[in-house]
Formats: sequence, C-alpha cells, structure tokens
Amino acid sequence: MIPFELATPLYRVETASDKTFQTRIPLNSRRPPSYVSYLVDNLWEWKRPENFPNRRYAVFANPDCNAIQVDGTCYEVQMFGACKVAQTQEIDARFHADCKSLPKLVLHCLGRDWPSLTLAEKTTVGALYTPCLSKDEIEHIFQNSILQEHQTTIGNKITFWQTVTLITPNNPLPYPKGEVFFEAEQWKLKG
Repeated sequence: MIPFELATPLYRVETASDKTFQTRIPLNSRRPPSYVSYLVDNLWEWKRPENFPNRRYAVFANPDCNAIQVDGTCYEVQMFGACKVAQTQEIDARFHADCKSLPKLVLHCLGRDWPSLTLAEKTTVGALYTPCLSKDEIEHIFQNSILQEHQTTIGNKITFWQTVTLITPNNPLPYPKGEVFFEAEQWKLKG
C-alpha cells in the first residue's frame, strides 16, 4: 500500500499494548466524541463537507507530542492508501468557539417557552443531543420541530469547517500544534 507522506510528522499518544504497532484499518462504527458535546458534534457533522474526514470515524493526532493532553506514550503515525486528512487551529477541537456558542444559540432559538412544549415536541428537539446522528437524522429533526424556522440561522453560525484545513501529501501543516484528524485505508504507529 502506498504511504501518505506528510512534510510534518504526526504523533499520537496511546497506552502500549500488544496491538500498538499493528497495521490498523478504519473503524466500522461511529464513535461518539469524548470532549465535544453531542449537540455540537451533530451540528458539525450536519455541515461537514463531503471531502473532509468524518470525526466519528477519524483517528486523532498532532504534530507536537507535548500538545496531546492524554496519558500514554507518544508514537509517530504512518498512513497508507487513500486518506482524508484535516487540521484545526486548536490543540483540541473542544477548544473551538463553536463548542460554547452553538449550545447557547440553540437554546436561544428554542425560546423561553420550549420547556412548556408537549413531550413529543421536546423529544423531537431533544434528539439533537443524542450521540452520532447522521446528516439525514439531523435534517429530520429540523424539519419536524420548532427549530425549523431557525435551521438556516443555526447552519450559518457553524464555523468549525471554515477553520479546518485539508492537508495534502508532502505539504507542511499550517499549525504547529493544531489537532489533526484523518481517515486512512490503513495506518500504524512507528516504534
């Protein structure tokens, strides 16, 4: 398989195990976020351009081992085959401004009277807070809830994908410490 070479090495922190240096393939199921709210994650997925990696299936890395804020050992990442690679300006996506602004915006759009809605109406809107919704599921929620009239407003306030840079082979990364996320046919850690 052809390596996907980057001008800047990427690193990932993991706890060493017998699988540490084995070649890995993409996940076959969606993974909920650990540090970004389900609401924000769903809104990001709703507006994700098709040519960008899907964060639910992505592997996360960074060009700076010291910027990775998890326990374990730092290893260099190698990618192979077809890859979608992107980088945020933030060390971790949880620090992106959308993480604070979008929940406030949704509550503002719901208005003060939304706690008085029927259980069915609350359940429809509440589904936005469910992990790993698809674009179609999110569209369905907007079309069938009191948020329908606010769909364009909310969509226009999602800035994450405007601040993410796609990375192409052999080009330097734009940010020395920004979180990188990728989908690759195969990838592994160097020992």
